Amino acid sequence: MPESFPSPKPDRTRTDIFLFFGIAVASIAIILPILMVDLLPFVDYPLHLSLIGILRDLDDPAASAVQYHVRWFTPYSGMYWIAALMVSAVPIETIGKLLLILYMVFTPPAFMVFLRATGQNPRYGLLMYPLLYNFNLSWGFLPFLISMPLVFLTLSVTVAVALRNSKPATAVLPVLLIFLFFMHLFAFLVTLFLVAVIILSGTGTFRQKLWLLVWFGAAPVLVNWIWYRGLSYSVADQVFLSKKLVIPPVLSKLAFLPEYILSGDPFRGYGVVLGSMAGIMILYCMLDRLRSERLKSAGFPAGLRIRWIVPAAVLGAYLACPYSLLTAVWLFNRLAFLVPATLILVLPANPPRRMIADCLLILIIAGFGLYTVRLYLLFEREAVEGLACLERIEPGKRLEGCFIDSRSRYTDHTVYDHFDQYYQIRYEGVVHNPFAVLTHMPIRYTDPHFKREAGVTGCRGNPPGWRLPRFREIDYFFLRQYPEKGSNPIPYLFGDNLFDVRQAVVSGPWSIYQKKDPAMETGP
Repeated sequence: MPESFPSPKPDRTRTDIFLFFGIAVASIAIILPILMVDLLPFVDYPLHLSLIGILRDLDDPAASAVQYHVRWFTPYSGMYWIAALMVSAVPIETIGKLLLILYMVFTPPAFMVFLRATGQNPRYGLLMYPLLYNFNLSWGFLPFLISMPLVFLTLSVTVAVALRNSKPATAVLPVLLIFLFFMHLFAFLVTLFLVAVIILSGTGTFRQKLWLLVWFGAAPVLVNWIWYRGLSYSVADQVFLSKKLVIPPVLSKLAFLPEYILSGDPFRGYGVVLGSMAGIMILYCMLDRLRSERLKSAGFPAGLRIRWIVPAAVLGAYLACPYSLLTAVWLFNRLAFLVPATLILVLPANPPRRMIADCLLILIIAGFGLYTVRLYLLFEREAVEGLACLERIEPGKRLEGCFIDSRSRYTDHTVYDHFDQYYQIRYEGVVHNPFAVLTHMPIRYTDPHFKREAGVTGCRGNPPGWRLPRFREIDYFFLRQYPEKGSNPIPYLFGDNLFDVRQAVVSGPWSIYQKKDPAMETGP
């Protein structure tokens, strides 16, 4: 029997207008930092921009893209489908920002749809906006981020099946899961797990639930099997696959949970946001009566059961999920922001004085946006020195980055790990992209030098890495090191006469070294 959710509606029009106003203000505040700067402090973000740039140059025989081939039907390819629609008319860095805006604008409304599907107050979805600046954004996991709206919409459709046995939802859900598989493999697996949790928590007999799970799982599992059968592992994959399964202790996961939830650098020094958000949550809970009599008379209906079991399942997945598995790392860390997001499901559905709470929350989000703008402007002022180096060298050459100090003064992450990719993005140069050696990525090397290597560079205590075959044709080396933190890096990086280089450009801690003889080969 379809389940209904009793909820008083004193003034639905006024409520919806205020919610729309809150979404508009929060969306503007949260995307303002992205629009105000050219350079963003996200670690892997330049790698994805570089691969999008390769899509742009695929038909240009003079461009670096001739080293690559594209496979359009692999996990992670969904984001590149979207980018391919724009790449011929929109600049690469603008595409990157549009993808980030897609994530930031559509994730909270999709989460609100999920809240409404479970009978929860969709106004709580405003709490999702500050959570957008999380661990995944700081590390630039762009395909995972833009899969989030689809994740919440898929869960909403699942709730419609579990509670109301909706026939259209039953037909649509396998299609959504297949699309999610192509968006991001880990997001797909997490969603598939939550789909099973919701179905098993819903109405109907166990046999009916079992058939639903088979129906929903058959198509995506088949697609996964077809993709897996066509795999040919690269050397880089074999290096990852040789690593042991790493599962950190549960206590350490709990201890670092706040950091993973709010590890977006805007929260650095912005403790008032955390306290204010916690206060809002407490305010919602304290001012509402739990309606215990109504719950007792109604028992424990399936809708309410889902609202408690889903956050419990997410927290359990976070505690059980490993750090690394096969060719993926940073796994359980990516789930951290979903823990507080799904805990919203268990809050009282109809708190009084909600207008006051909503206004306070919107003010906090607006202040958060302004603070983030300031932080990003400071980062850009620092990073522009690195771009000044790249601007002064010849376009279209081969360049390799080695960032002895890859941390910014303004962020908590190694945001310069892949800053050398801007040479490919802006000047169509050839820069080693460690993503292009992985089997599950849609864009891979055809160059045998690159395909054979595991993405090891000469950076970070591994000078022998420069002896890899791909360094035979490197023209420039892009370095970053603060002078006060060490002496001349040349003997360390290019010792044993491995390269004969000269310093060509210097800009602050950044420098470009050029081979005196570009045709020189490396050692044995």
